[in-house]
Amino acid sequence: MKADRVFALRALAKAAPYLLSEEALIDALRLASAPPPTATECRGLLELLERDGLLTAVRNEVTTALRYRITDAGRAALADL
Repeated sequence: MKADRVFALRALAKAAPYLLSEEALIDALRLASAPPPTATECRGLLELLERDGLLTAVRNEVTTALRYRITDAGRAALADL
C-alpha cells in the first residue's frame, strides 16, 4: 500500500498545478500495481491521503466529479521518501 501512496503523490506532483480527475488517478493506480487494486481500494487510498492532508479533493458542483491536487504537505512527504 505504501507504494500506491507514493505513486499517487508522484502522479499528482507531476500534474501540478493542474487537477487530476479521480477516474484518471484510479486508472493510473490500477495500471501501476500488480495485482491491480479495485476501484474501491483506490478510493479508500485517496480518502486516506486526503485525511492525512497530503492531497485535496475538489468536487465539481455541476457534475459532482472529484478532481485531486497535491498539497504542500504532500510535496514534503514525497520529498522525504
